[in-house]
Amino acid sequence: MESTLNSRHLALEEQAFKAPIQRNSSDRASPLNPLQYDETFGRDGKLLINMGGRRTSWVSSIVQLRNSSKYLATYYEALAPGNPDPYINNAGVARFDSSGNIDTSFGARADGTVDIRFGATDYSFPQQIIELENGQLLVIGEHRRLSNTQFLHVTMTRLASDGSLDTSFGNDGVLNITSLANRAIRTVGTVVLPDGKIIMAATIAEEGPIRSFLIKLTPDGRLDESFAGQGILELQRSPATGTYLSGLKLVEERTRLFTYGYYGSAAGHEVGFMTRLDTDGNFDTNFGQSGFVDLEPNEPILIRDVSISSDEAHLLVTGLHFNRELRIEESLLARCLTNGKPDKRFNQGKPVYLRFHPTSTYDLWNDARTLMDEAGKIVVFGSGGTPTDSWSVAGRFHSTGKPDTSFAEGSSVGSPPGASFFPRGSYVEGSNPRTILCAGAAEGSGAVLAIKV
Repeated sequence: MESTLNSRHLALEEQAFKAPIQRNSSDRASPLNPLQYDETFGRDGKLLINMGGRRTSWVSSIVQLRNSSKYLATYYEALAPGNPDPYINNAGVARFDSSGNIDTSFGARADGTVDIRFGATDYSFPQQIIELENGQLLVIGEHRRLSNTQFLHVTMTRLASDGSLDTSFGNDGVLNITSLANRAIRTVGTVVLPDGKIIMAATIAEEGPIRSFLIKLTPDGRLDESFAGQGILELQRSPATGTYLSGLKLVEERTRLFTYGYYGSAAGHEVGFMTRLDTDGNFDTNFGQSGFVDLEPNEPILIRDVSISSDEAHLLVTGLHFNRELRIEESLLARCLTNGKPDKRFNQGKPVYLRFHPTSTYDLWNDARTLMDEAGKIVVFGSGGTPTDSWSVAGRFHSTGKPDTSFAEGSSVGSPPGASFFPRGSYVEGSNPRTILCAGAAEGSGAVLAIKV
């Protein structure tokens, strides 16, 4: 391999289970200009999830409830070597309003939180939450222990809208996807179809060739055997070198699946790709070539996320690119048409590779979105720095792909003072469209960060 992007990707995934390095605003590691908090939200632009003195390390996902100004956030206490083994960590769901106030009507403790337990002991890591059509909540994550990292189960639990456990789902409210799939996997994204069926994208979590799967479940948590014969579809972009998925989205009025990631090329480098399928697992031949699009196949690229622009006319692609000449990893932002072809109006159809700072060697974008009231400007979130000193980053670009140097005190990129974005990224628009609520950590706790964009 001419680059080590696959190892880098796996290291990024593991960062999500470790506690962030705590820094205060006066001792910022980032050399970038500071971002601005929306101080009308929470306390000084932050909502700390530390109710009852219970320890938290990360807020890991945020979702806005349908037809409501309220939000849900998952959180957890990360792996810590000083804890006994076995250990039961603090993990759960919190509900809050658009001003950053905890909704104490949620949960039985009257503090706006409910616990999530994927097992009787060990660490529960909720990573995604989905509101179902009937108001129930589906929480997806992983269950593992510190002393044996090979112990890893992908799990789901279902809650009522008030946060109480739905014991009719799975085994007393918890569904073990690893057992259903009969293989060690990692979840990278889950969607729920209009008929209530569930599709999860997953990658292999054991030694050997890189393999990826789409797993389809019935609403009550059984494998849907009408999907790929047994409910599991192995997705292969390159059977010879392996395929790694990074995420899964539901698009086109929830009738199409969109997934993306990377595979190893015959030339020895990773190639970022995207693919579109129907919900039965058939590739959409109107997208790219036979349903697949490779992004700059001659360049080493990892795709971290693909999102639909606010005008629903573009795909915003984020990730990282290995610069062969400098031997560094640069952030990547690209814009494609919905059929997968490059958008020639954005950087002449090419991705924008950006090094955040002259000292940084590990830069990437995790998420991108357009700002409707800003002439199509694009705001992005990610991380930068070096292998031993990383910092969270947000940036802004013009619709043409040119960095917007009016964003952070004369720069196109900046870092949140005294805080970190969650490594896997979770970003939701606040009540003010110029404020993005970011999952992360601050002041020694998991936190929702309200960043002005």
